[in-house]
Amino acid sequence: MLLTVGNDVNLWHISTEKKLQTLPESAALPNSKYKCRSVRFVNLNPQSKRAFFIAAHNCRIRNSKQDCKLSLWAFDQETVSFSTLAVKEVAKDAISSLTVSNCNSMVAVGTQTGGVFVFDTRSLNNFFHVEHLIRHQWEELNKVMEIKVLKHSFLE
Repeated sequence: MLLTVGNDVNLWHISTEKKLQTLPESAALPNSKYKCRSVRFVNLNPQSKRAFFIAAHNCRIRNSKQDCKLSLWAFDQETVSFSTLAVKEVAKDAISSLTVSNCNSMVAVGTQTGGVFVFDTRSLNNFFHVEHLIRHQWEELNKVMEIKVLKHSFLE
C-alpha cells in the first residue's frame, strides 16, 4: 500500500496501481479547518489485517490561534474502510516534520517555531516536548529517546 498527500489523502494498492480509498473527513478533523500535511505508516500489529498510520494536520487558517493535530488511523483491508483511533492536539503552531522511530513505538513531530514533540504511537500520549529546540538540547533529547525506547521494550 502507498499513501499520497495532496488535496486529499489517498491510499493506493501498489500491485494493481488502483486507488483503494480516500481518507474520510472526521468530526475531530473537519476538512474545512484542517489539511493533512504528512503521513507515516506504523507497524503496530504485524499479524493484523489492518494497516496503521499517523497523520499530521495543520490548520488551514494561519494565525496565532492556529492549532495542529496528530491522528492515528487504521485501514481495514477486508472492509476497505478507515477508522480514527486517536486525535491529539500538538501545539498552537504548524507541523513541519513527522517521523516514526525504528521500533515503531514513538512518533516525533517538529514545528515551524522549533518545537519538538514525541508521542507514543499506540495512544498518542506525549512523552517529551521541547519548545524552540537548540543544538545543545539535542543531547538531552537523544538521551530521553534512548531511555523511552529501553523502557518501552521492557514493557512489551
